[in-house]
Amino acid sequence: MRKLATLVLFVCTLSSISFSADMLAGLKAYQEGRYEEAYENWIYFARRGNAEAQYNIANLYRRGEGVLTDSSKAYIWMLFASEAGLASAQYNLGVMLLKGDGVPMSQVRAEYWLKESAKQNHAGAIKLLNDLSNPTPTPVASPSPQPTSIPTPLPSPTPIATPSPTPTP
Repeated sequence: MRKLATLVLFVCTLSSISFSADMLAGLKAYQEGRYEEAYENWIYFARRGNAEAQYNIANLYRRGEGVLTDSSKAYIWMLFASEAGLASAQYNLGVMLLKGDGVPMSQVRAEYWLKESAKQNHAGAIKLLNDLSNPTPTPVASPSPQPTSIPTPLPSPTPIATPSPTPTP
């Protein structure tokens, strides 16, 4: 029985090492501009529910890196990663919903995902929620032809996710 437990632990360790190596290979390919290769490394894990890989695939579709730009596919992959609890994905999904990027605009749904991200102390989500709760007042019109307040642009999406460190047995 003890040998079986050791064998199971060994196989699990090998599979997590392989997983990390493949995710890192995708990250290296991405950093070197080999986006198609990064996509191939990450899509395998994304389809199997890995939130970081799903987030990375979503960003490739958003930016058109290694794949054709497709905001609908970006939204779907970002939603998968958000539902899995990845704070960066939840933040970016909130931004996509505020902008109507690949999905109809919805401040209610955007705020839901931003709050989920903020629960994990995502600084961008916390700031954006604060900005949405306390909008800058519009100045009273003056007689001179002055421009009205310029809306604050939405923050940029966060960068590609790096794999989480694999716990050692």
